[in-house]
Amino acid sequence: MSNSKNSSQETNKTNQENLSQEELREKRKQIINHYRDEIPLLKIQKEHTELLADIEDAKYRRMEAMHKVAYVWAESQKLEKESDEEKKTGVDKKTRKLKTD
Repeated sequence: MSNSKNSSQETNKTNQENLSQEELREKRKQIINHYRDEIPLLKIQKEHTELLADIEDAKYRRMEAMHKVAYVWAESQKLEKESDEEKKTGVDKKTRKLKTD
Protein backbone atom coordinates (compact mmCIF):
# COMPACT_ATOMS: atom_id res chain seq x y z
CA MET A 1 0.00 0.00 0.00
CA SER A 2 2.83 2.37 0.78
CA ASN A 3 4.27 1.63 -2.65
CA SER A 4 1.09 2.81 -4.37
CA LYS A 5 1.00 5.91 -2.14
CA ASN A 6 4.61 6.69 -2.96
CA SER A 7 4.06 6.12 -6.66
CA SER A 8 1.02 8.42 -6.69
CA GLN A 9 3.03 11.10 -4.87
CA GLU A 10 5.80 10.72 -7.41
CA THR A 11 3.28 10.98 -10.24
CA ASN A 12 1.86 14.16 -8.70
CA LYS A 13 5.34 15.63 -8.37
CA THR A 14 6.10 14.76 -11.98
CA ASN A 15 2.82 16.28 -13.14
CA GLN A 16 3.46 19.42 -11.14
CA GLU A 17 6.94 19.71 -12.57
CA ASN A 18 5.54 19.40 -16.08
CA LEU A 19 2.93 22.12 -15.49
CA SER A 20 3.90 25.74 -15.80
CA GLN A 21 3.16 28.25 -13.07
CA GLU A 22 0.26 29.61 -15.11
CA GLU A 23 -1.21 26.11 -15.55
CA LEU A 24 -0.91 25.49 -11.82
CA ARG A 25 -2.72 28.75 -11.04
CA GLU A 26 -5.45 27.82 -13.51
CA LYS A 27 -5.78 24.36 -11.99
CA ARG A 28 -6.06 25.85 -8.48
CA LYS A 29 -8.76 28.25 -9.70
CA GLN A 30 -10.69 25.33 -11.20
CA ILE A 31 -10.50 23.42 -7.94
CA ILE A 32 -11.59 26.46 -5.92
CA ASN A 33 -14.48 27.12 -8.30
CA HIS A 34 -15.51 23.48 -8.11
CA TYR A 35 -15.73 23.65 -4.31
CA ARG A 36 -17.57 26.97 -4.42
CA ASP A 37 -20.09 25.49 -6.84
CA GLU A 38 -20.64 22.54 -4.49
CA ILE A 39 -21.41 24.67 -1.41
CA PRO A 40 -25.10 25.34 -2.25
CA LEU A 41 -25.66 21.65 -2.92
CA LEU A 42 -23.96 20.69 0.33
CA LYS A 43 -26.07 23.21 2.26
CA ILE A 44 -29.24 21.69 0.80
CA GLN A 45 -27.97 18.20 1.63
CA LYS A 46 -27.22 19.32 5.21
CA GLU A 47 -30.72 20.76 5.56
CA HIS A 48 -32.19 17.54 4.18
CA THR A 49 -30.19 15.43 6.64
CA GLU A 50 -31.19 17.64 9.56
CA LEU A 51 -34.86 17.39 8.59
CA LEU A 52 -34.60 13.60 8.42
CA ALA A 53 -33.01 13.60 11.88
CA ASP A 54 -35.83 15.83 13.19
CA ILE A 55 -38.41 13.45 11.75
CA GLU A 56 -36.74 10.45 13.37
CA ASP A 57 -36.57 12.30 16.68
CA ALA A 58 -40.28 13.14 16.49
CA LYS A 59 -41.11 9.50 15.72
CA TYR A 60 -39.05 8.38 18.71
CA ARG A 61 -40.76 10.86 21.05
CA ARG A 62 -44.17 9.74 19.78
CA MET A 63 -43.36 6.06 20.35
CA GLU A 64 -41.98 6.87 23.81
CA ALA A 65 -45.19 8.73 24.69
CA MET A 66 -47.30 5.84 23.43
CA HIS A 67 -45.23 3.45 25.55
CA LYS A 68 -45.77 5.59 28.65
CA VAL A 69 -49.52 5.77 28.00
CA ALA A 70 -49.67 2.00 27.54
CA TYR A 71 -47.76 1.47 30.79
CA VAL A 72 -50.02 3.80 32.76
CA TRP A 73 -53.10 2.18 31.24
CA ALA A 74 -51.83 -1.32 32.11
CA GLU A 75 -51.11 -0.26 35.69
CA SER A 76 -54.57 1.28 36.04
CA GLN A 77 -56.14 -1.91 34.69
CA LYS A 78 -54.14 -3.94 37.20
CA LEU A 79 -55.27 -1.73 40.09
CA GLU A 80 -58.86 -1.82 38.86
CA LYS A 81 -58.79 -5.61 38.72
CA GLU A 82 -57.36 -5.82 42.24
CA SER A 83 -60.03 -3.40 43.46
CA ASP A 84 -62.78 -5.50 41.85
CA GLU A 85 -61.41 -8.65 43.51
CA GLU A 86 -61.33 -6.90 46.88
CA LYS A 87 -64.97 -5.87 46.48
CA LYS A 88 -66.01 -9.44 45.61
CA THR A 89 -64.11 -11.13 48.44
CA GLY A 90 -64.30 -8.32 50.95
CA VAL A 91 -60.62 -8.85 51.75
CA ASP A 92 -57.92 -6.34 51.07
CA LYS A 93 -54.97 -8.28 49.63
CA LYS A 94 -52.50 -5.77 50.94
CA THR A 95 -53.63 -5.99 54.57
CA ARG A 96 -54.53 -9.68 54.63
CA LYS A 97 -52.45 -11.66 57.12
CA LEU A 98 -52.04 -15.31 57.83
CA LYS A 99 -53.61 -16.75 60.96
CA THR A 100 -51.18 -17.82 63.62
CA ASP A 101 -52.21 -20.33 66.27
